[in-house]
Order: sequence, then C-alpha cells, then structure tokens
Amino acid sequence: MTTSEESLRIRGYLTAQGAKLTPEQIIGKVQEAMGQLRAAAITVPTARFTAAPAPGEWSANEVMAHVVEAGRHFGNAIVRILDGQAPGQPRDAAARDTSPRPLEEWWGMLERDRQALFQRVRSAPSMARLRPRSRTRSSAR
Repeated sequence: MTTSEESLRIRGYLTAQGAKLTPEQIIGKVQEAMGQLRAAAITVPTARFTAAPAPGEWSANEVMAHVVEAGRHFGNAIVRILDGQAPGQPRDAAARDTSPRPLEEWWGMLERDRQALFQRVRSAPSMARLRPRSRTRSSAR
C-alpha cells in the first residue's frame, strides 16, 4: 500500500469514527481498552513477565513492548494527519525494543504517550482537518 493509499485509508477511518463519536468518546473507548489491558497484564506473575508462555509465543514483556511501540507509531500518524501531513509509512512488525522492564515501567510509558496524544486530539480545531488537502503549486514545494 502506498503512503497516499494508507493516508486515505486512515483519514477515512478517522472521519467515519468522527462522524459516529466525538473525540472525547473515542478517547473514552481507548481508555476503557487500556483498563482492560492493564487488568489482563497484572494477572501475569512478576516472575513470569519476561517468559514466553509457550515456544513461539510472546511474553507479557514483549506484548507490552509491542503495545507501546505500536501506540507511538499510530499516535504519531494521527498527529501528522491532524497537522495536515501524510500519516507516514505503515508498519507491521514486532517491537524493536523488548528490553525486560517491569509492567509499571511499560505502563508509565504507555500512559505518558497516550496522555500526550489525547491532549493533542483535544486541542485539534475540528474534524475538518482530516479532509485531504488539494495540492497546489505552493503546497507542492
């Protein structure tokens, strides 16, 4: 998928969601999902947090690394779109930094990232910013 196709796909999704839900409602849904993730993550015993449950499966540490990294990737794409830019390159890969960390450290990173994203979304002027801009000579430079 090219960047422009990806940009249109993401814009279409955000526009459709924006038509159904307010930004605050979307943030609420994300916060609810975060609560469910946290509830599941705290059930993993600390001693087993970095151990894969079975060969070929991810440890809880790797899952949290992926959630944090994917959240940053998609959060950055949302911010770029709000700024009238392309979302960036799609990425579908395991997290690059899976250094062992306690759940609370991963959780702190996730919360900081999400709070910054939520603040940026709340300060966005309107959903009208999600409409693709037409390219003119001055914007093509």
